[in-house]
Amino acid sequence: MRRTRRVIQRITARLREKNFNTIERARNVRKRRRHKTCNGLPSLAPPLYIPNCDNSGSSPPPTYEDALLDQYYQECMPINQHRNIKKQLQ
Repeated sequence: MRRTRRVIQRITARLREKNFNTIERARNVRKRRRHKTCNGLPSLAPPLYIPNCDNSGSSPPPTYEDALLDQYYQECMPINQHRNIKKQLQ
């Protein structure tokens, strides 16, 4: 039973880390895009989405509102980073 619990904890930690990295990447992309539009550089159009396409994996990634993305980021943030941020705020 103990071994099963450890395996589940390890899998959960890996998934949390992957989610954190994905959300962090999305936030960075948005920040870069926002920074480019503020500097007056033209923004590139997103790739076309073809609804009747037979190829798998061709759908665009889901988009999230910035506030929701920040909330997910805070939830998935590793524990040691939470501590560092709390120390900086004090």
